[in-house]
Formats: sequence, C-alpha cells, structure tokens
Amino acid sequence: MKRLYTSRLLKLSVVATALTLFFNSQASCANDDVSSNTAANIDTYDESFFTPFSPQNLRDILEKIPGANNLLLAMNNNNEARGFGSSGEQILINRQRVSGKGNSIKSEIDNIQAKDVDYIELIRGSVSGLDVQSNGLIINVMLKDDIGTAVLWNIGVTKTDSMQGKPLGSLVLSGGEGDLTYRFGFERKLYPTKVKINELFSSADNEPTKHYKRVRKNWFREDIFSNKLSYKHSNNTSMTLNSMYKKIYLDSDFDSTYIQLADNTTTADNLTFDWGLREWEVGGDINHKINDKHSLKLLFIENRSKANDQLWQTIINNDDSTSAGYQLPRLYRESESVIRGSWKYTLNKQHSFDSGVELAINKLDENLQFIDSQDDVYHSTELNDIKETRYEGFSHYNYSISQATNLQASVIYEYSKLDVTTDFSLQTDTFEQATSGSTRSFNYLKPRINLRHDVSDAIQLRTNLERTVSQLRLNDFVPRFNREEQRLEETNPNLRPEVRDELSFSFERQWQATSGSLTLTPYYHKITDLIVEIPLVSYSGEGNVDSAKEYGVELETDFGLDVIGLSNTMISASYTWRDTNMRDPFTGQDNKIARLSDNKWQVKINQTGPIENLDWSMTLQDRGTSPFTRFDYTSTLEYKLWASMELNYKLPSNLKLTLKGDRLLSRKTRNIRTRHDGLFTENGISQYEDRRFERSPRFTLLLSGQF
Repeated sequence: MKRLYTSRLLKLSVVATALTLFFNSQASCANDDVSSNTAANIDTYDESFFTPFSPQNLRDILEKIPGANNLLLAMNNNNEARGFGSSGEQILINRQRVSGKGNSIKSEIDNIQAKDVDYIELIRGSVSGLDVQSNGLIINVMLKDDIGTAVLWNIGVTKTDSMQGKPLGSLVLSGGEGDLTYRFGFERKLYPTKVKINELFSSADNEPTKHYKRVRKNWFREDIFSNKLSYKHSNNTSMTLNSMYKKIYLDSDFDSTYIQLADNTTTADNLTFDWGLREWEVGGDINHKINDKHSLKLLFIENRSKANDQLWQTIINNDDSTSAGYQLPRLYRESESVIRGSWKYTLNKQHSFDSGVELAINKLDENLQFIDSQDDVYHSTELNDIKETRYEGFSHYNYSISQATNLQASVIYEYSKLDVTTDFSLQTDTFEQATSGSTRSFNYLKPRINLRHDVSDAIQLRTNLERTVSQLRLNDFVPRFNREEQRLEETNPNLRPEVRDELSFSFERQWQATSGSLTLTPYYHKITDLIVEIPLVSYSGEGNVDSAKEYGVELETDFGLDVIGLSNTMISASYTWRDTNMRDPFTGQDNKIARLSDNKWQVKINQTGPIENLDWSMTLQDRGTSPFTRFDYTSTLEYKLWASMELNYKLPSNLKLTLKGDRLLSRKTRNIRTRHDGLFTENGISQYEDRRFERSPRFTLLLSGQF
C-alpha cells in the first residue's frame, strides 16, 4: 500500500511538472536570458533603512523589518532536528546556512553586530542559489567584507516572584584581519521560574475529596563559550570553523501539600532537582567554486554532551521531621556526528542542480535508576544503549521558467538504522535481571515540487507538494518517570516515524503604502503512521495510528499603521485554523488528533519613538484547547492568553537600557481530566481532576553597549 501511494505521489509530481512546463513554455522562450533572482520576489533593506534605529545587533535590525517578525517568532518555536537535512532554518548568512547546532542561527542573530551588516534580503518563494529549501519567506543577511574590531556587551539582572535576583550578561569580541574574520563570546543565560499548581479532585458523584497545592521554584542557568573563524582563501574558496562549550545547571525545589477533605488531614513532601549537563560542539563548512558552472560544499558537526541528573523525594511528617522517599539518579551521554557534501551544477541561467549525500550518527547511552526507600527495598536499574545511523541522498533541480515563474523539484532518499539494547535489573527481596535488544531499519523516498509565480510586483502565488518524515527521538526508547504514579513509563520498541504527504497553496499580497503583506495558505496533510498515545502491554505510550489527516488555513500578515497616524508602528500577526481526523486507538471511533488545537494565533506590536529614544514591543499568544487521552483517563488542556513585553531606551555613548517582561499574564494553563479505575473504555469513572498551572511573571533588566 505504501509503495502504491509513493508511486501515485511521484506520478502526481511528474504531471504537475509537465503541466507547469507546458503552460510556461512560451514565457520561457521569450525570456531565454533570465536571471535566477528577480526583483519581484526579493525586498532589500540596506543601512539607510536600519541605521536610524541605532541597532546594536542583528536581532535589533530584523525586528524592524516588515515580515521578519513572524519568521523570528516561528524560529523560537521550532524543534531542532538531527542532522542538517534540506530544509533548515529560514534565516541565512551570506546565502549560507549556519553550520552548527549549539552555535545556531538563534545565537548568531544576537552575536552579529549591526555595524557589520551590509544589507538584508527578504526572499519570498523559491529561488535558486540558496542553501535551504523554502515555500514561504527566507531572510538572507549579507555581511560586509571588511569587519572592524569591536566589542558587544550586556549585563543585567533577572528576577521572578519570591526568588532572589541574579546577574546575567554576555561579551562578544568580533573583528577581522585581511581574509580572516573572527568572533569570540561568552554568555550567561538565566531563567528563574516559579510555578503554582492547584489540583482539585472530586469523586464520581462530583463530591470534593482532595486538594493538592504545589509550588515549584526553578533556577535554569546556561554558561556558553563560543567562537567562530571564517577564512577566505581565494575568490573561489572559503571556510568556516565554529566551536561551543556549554554548561547547564538546573536547581529546583518542588513543595507539595496534600489535603484530604473528608477528614482534613494533611501530608507533604519535597522534590529536589539537581541537574547538570556539559556539552561541546565543533562544526564548520568548506565552499569551493570550481568554475562558473560547478561548486562544491562540505558541512560537518561533531557534538558531545554528558549529564548527571539527580532527583530525590523527602517526606515531611506531621511533627515536621523528615524521612527519605524515592530517588531517581540518571546519567547519560549523547553524541551526534554529521557530514554533508553537495555538488551544485549550473547549466545556464535557467537550469541548476544541487545534489549530494549526508551521513548522521546519533548515540544515547543512559543509566536510569529508581530507588524507593519508603517500605520494602525496591531498586531498579535500566541501562539503555541506543544508536541511529542515517543516510540521505538528495537531488534538487531549479528551473527559472521566466522572470515571474520559478519551479523547484526534489527527490530525497533516506535510510536509517536504529539499534536499541536494554539491560534491566530489579532488586527487591530477590534479584531479577533481563536483557533485550532490537535492530530496525527504515527507508523513505521523499519527493517535492514547488512552484512560485509572481502575478505582479504585489501579488505572488505558491504551490508546494512534498513528503516529510519525522525523526524519532532517541528518548522515546527510554522510560520516563511518572511522578504522579511514581513509576517508570512503558516504552514502545515498535515506534515508527510519522509520514506526511503535504499539499499547500499560498496567496501573498504586498501593500507598498504600509510596507506590509498578507499571506493566506490553505493546506492538506495525508498522514501515515501518525504518532499518538496508544495502548501498550500494561499501560499506554507513544505509538502509531495507520492513517490520519489534517487540513486547515494559515494566515500571516504584517503592516504599518502610518495611514492612521501611528508612524514607526508595525503589526505582525499569524493565525491558524485546522481540523483533524484519526481512528482513535482506544475507542476505535473517528476522533480529532490529540494534542492539536483547532486554532491558534499570535500578534506582535513594534513601535519606535512614541517618546524620543524609546521603542517597545508586545507579543500576545493563544494556543487554544487540545484533547488528550491515556490508558486510564481522558483530558482537555486549555491554554490561556500569554503575553510578553520589551522596552528599549537609547542612552548616550551607544548604550541601551532594556526591560523585558515575560509571562505577564502568568501563562496560565488548565488540565481537566476524567480518571477511570483502569482502561477508560472498559471501566467506570473513579474521580474528576482539575489541575491549574500559573507561572509568575519574570522581569529582566539589561544594560548593553558596544565599542
């Protein structure tokens, strides 16, 4: 069946390509001398646009450019994939992707100094010569050839409710000497978090039975050392080398009070988290232009991390004495090795090819223990050794049919091998030990066809048809600890990647008067091996549903408010409506896909100069409501309105004072559950649960400058 559907998708791609070539043949003949990039789909912003805002780094610039904010917000929500792949982040530096994971584009836009930026291109739709594939907007940042020596720095303090303020900051030195440019940096990030949780329990007859009050205080800290070296050997050869060393600390106290309403008795406990991780990474790329038609590129990454996570429970007795509860020590090592080589061939100004191979090897070795000291001896140890080896071969073709029309077609073949070995031992009154292992392989053909047509300078149409395949997380094969039930969750050794055949049509309209645009994208996804919660041997966990579908409409817009008298004010907004359908693995009935809401939206307001030297921005976000089921309960997760704000005030001598406020509306969520005595389709209701989460606002004050 899968081979039949792959065949149909390939046939559809071929037919679409043939129709495109047929209907544009006259335009092609009339435009034999076409440039691969046309002014209709590229907007350029140079220093004359962003210098008046006195930006300090690249992020300051991008936040002022119409259309860029939605891409920045989407980038913050993206999950990082293993390997490079053909998509990648949609922000490029000198038309090249950043060859790093720890040293990613997210850190680049904070570390690149504004004075080193020559100009910025907003590329709408597909064009040739880029390092990644895109169906929407790509931001390309062109840096100056001559980079002067300079220092970018900031220092500040961050604080949240009833937690002591602590310092944070960064220091970045950048410069150049001849054909060599360099950047060295250190940054300390701090994220204090206070979460209040109220849990109300009622019997099957809706009589209140229990009230749990919990408070968790988190200190999450990152210390990051990074550097980047770029060397231009000649006009045809260049290379980049970057490295990163990171230390992560998490210290947390989680206090819980349990009140039994029937007799008003109270018990309490405390969970202490002491987690630490060390990570280093080396990555880079080499580019060589053989001649005007041929060029080669090599990218590589070597990443290693080592973690020691400790968790222990302390029981607080009625007389305020304490006793040991359970412990959960976890030691693990992760590694990723990736190499990707490509060959670009330009036949002429209309036809170009990009082909190559990628090899990615990922490993996870873990030692997870559960020690319960409350009653009888219980000590389990699970050793997991997981390795994934993935190969990818790809070929991308770009055809600039005319000045207004561009076609991209791709075929990617992916093969992966997954080895999982588990050693389990259990010490109670007796000793038990078991070893299991499995080796599985997956292979997928992933075609893609993309068509862009510029109806005019203001209107663009885009069509995209492609197959995507998800990556299984290596942690999916490692038991997770369920603190509610105080047990290790069951894993699914037969979990498969999720496959989506995606079709979308985009209509984009730009408004010159307000420097804005609106993009409307209806889409349809046919899903195979959907990953959701399914029944397993003794409980439930992640597994696959044979088929499902998702369809909807995405809207993105950005526009200025000059027409109503609000100069230097920009609105960026996105909205998604969707509907989904799957065969519920618990009930066997048609249902919506779990963990996906019907709609979500996001709005960001940027204004410069309401008061001299002051600019501000505010972001509002609502993720809607989503359903979820497990073995013994059904639930609904509600996200309340989220808000964040930033104020910037320019001081003399290139100084800037910044006040950031996150979780201004407490980032509230609510989880409503109906709990059953066993499998919820076969057993009656045992209780109702209403869990409410509230995160205290967090404020950060920063002083930044450059010299």
